[in-house]
Amino acid sequence: MLEKDTFRFNSKNKRILIELLAILNHFSSKQEAPELTLKVAFIKGLSLEYLSEVFLSPEGRQWIYISYSAIKGDERSKDFLMNYSNWAGIDFNYLKEYLLLRLDEFVFQLIILSNQSPDFCLSVEVENIILPFQFKLWKSNEKISLDITPKTTIKVAIDKEILTLIIKDNGTEENFVFHKLPGSNKFPFYIDLFSEASRVNFFGREHLPRVSKKDHKIINDQIIKIESAVDFIKHTNHSIYDYFLNTKNYFVPLIGPEGALPSSSNSTVDTMFWYSITDQALLISEMIIHELSHQRLFRLQDEDPLIDPSYHNSGWEKCELYSPWRDDPRPVNGVFHGFIVFSEVAKFWFELLNSSDIDEHEKNIAQRRMAMLALQLFNAKDSLDTAHFTPKGKEFYAQYVDFLTNNILNFVLDNNLDQLQPFFMEFHDQEELTGQSILEVVNEHKNQWSVNNI
Repeated sequence: MLEKDTFRFNSKNKRILIELLAILNHFSSKQEAPELTLKVAFIKGLSLEYLSEVFLSPEGRQWIYISYSAIKGDERSKDFLMNYSNWAGIDFNYLKEYLLLRLDEFVFQLIILSNQSPDFCLSVEVENIILPFQFKLWKSNEKISLDITPKTTIKVAIDKEILTLIIKDNGTEENFVFHKLPGSNKFPFYIDLFSEASRVNFFGREHLPRVSKKDHKIINDQIIKIESAVDFIKHTNHSIYDYFLNTKNYFVPLIGPEGALPSSSNSTVDTMFWYSITDQALLISEMIIHELSHQRLFRLQDEDPLIDPSYHNSGWEKCELYSPWRDDPRPVNGVFHGFIVFSEVAKFWFELLNSSDIDEHEKNIAQRRMAMLALQLFNAKDSLDTAHFTPKGKEFYAQYVDFLTNNILNFVLDNNLDQLQPFFMEFHDQEELTGQSILEVVNEHKNQWSVNNI
């Protein structure tokens, strides 16, 4: 279904680095500053390994997306760019100049990572910078302000969980201390509450409050929970487990609203997951599968829209369909995404119940979540009955419908799981959820939506 994603993931990464080159060429062609030309030449002269480490981080991906959008001048991106400018506290008219200044942060990281002395001068003034070095990530807890010249020497000293930059120039010495970014020793993932990519909270990006970066107990507890969540996935989806075993990822822990566990991701910032903290590792497994499936589906739609554009354009403009997971009318692509990603989650619960040794409490969670999703997915399928798909999209969608009707729904109905107590994770703020059983609540949500919107 969505498992064969490695090639698409690598292809997208290559495309992002090509966009980086286009950005660098644009900036250098529009400027008369010789030092910028030297900086661009320095970046282009580095190995792909270093460029990938710096620019395929969430921070690098976000900077490339924003810079490329600003250069293209696409009217569809204007609102997003204005929201970003407002969030960053800069005048929208000076956005390109601001982005060009931020390039120096990445050049600074590349100088340290590559251990290559520049043939230009660089002034750096940054906060919350994350530095990749020796296959680990290091965060600065202080504001860094320094000047680097061709005569500057930089040494790196590492003592357990502390990295110190020793910068010497013209007889002066400055030391800057970095601490290891909290993360797993079992998988290459980190908790990121420091980078700009993790913190942006304007319209179009995650707006829920973040866990405090000073709350080390919660952060350390969540690392253990995420590790357990990935281990649960190992028993049901080797493709996702292998992804987390071999790819660097970043988690942003959120404080969710009472009674719900929302999560989010963004197609322009692959590898970053915003998720609601919880003591239940199984529920983190659901959020991980949900968000990674969104990212994989977006990458698949880069190859083929799946939703027929001759009928639906992009499939995101017109909001008129019922979605079991939202209270407002949704576009066809929104319902389609919901159907696919929640099908992947329902498949996880189905496989877990049929193949893994889980305790009674975990079994109760799995049964209630699977039953909840099965009935919601059936209603989402009704909404998509009038949708038009491309040939590839029709075949792709049919696989999920078949698994839903012939496996998941049969299992739910045969075991009367639709009579269990509801277990919501999504946040509802408009429709009142009433009913004692999953069947009652799911049906009532659809009925009430119809009253309000038809």
